[in-house]
Order: sequence, then structure tokens, then C-alpha cells
Amino acid sequence: MVKKMQHKLTSKQLQAVHLLVSGDSVFQITRNLKIRRETLWEWKRSPEFKEEYERVIAETKAELQTSIEDVLQESLQEMKRELKRYDNDPKRLETLLNVIKTLEK
Repeated sequence: MVKKMQHKLTSKQLQAVHLLVSGDSVFQITRNLKIRRETLWEWKRSPEFKEEYERVIAETKAELQTSIEDVLQESLQEMKRELKRYDNDPKRLETLLNVIKTLEK
């Protein structure tokens, strides 16, 4: 679990962090927050801003990893249920088995 830090950043700086993490361009961020490019550049050099950026990146990665693992588990379970059906043709069953073996690695 990623620790939440007490923020020393302004609300605009926190918004900028989240916009950067979500992939917005410098132009989009400065326009949306009504700040100058130089201001964003200065914020990005700040240790507190960098620390918050890294924290949000780590949190986002952890959430994505969990989501991917959940989807894979659901997919595996569905494929295993499909294997138990008797009306499947042999080629389809072979393909499902190969996919399951690959995902379980």
C-alpha cells in the first residue's frame, strides 16, 4: 500500500500532478489551470512536487496492476468453465488449454 503524504502543495499543484500522470500535455495543463509554462516548469523542479508525482505514479501503477490481475483471473475462470462444457470441439478445447497454460505462467 502506498502511503499518503500530507500535502505541502497548493490545489493547483496537486491538479497539475494528476494531469501530468494522466498524460495531459504541458499546453493542456497550463491552459486548464491558467498558469504560465514557466510556473509549471518551476513546480516540476520542486522536491515536494517530484515526490507527489512519484507517489501518484506508484499508486496508479499499483491500481492498474490490481485491475489487470483481476481481469486475468476472471478470464481464467471463464475459460476453465468453458472447458467443462461437453459440446466444445477438440480444436477449441486445445486452444483454451494453451491460453490457460500461458496465463498461469
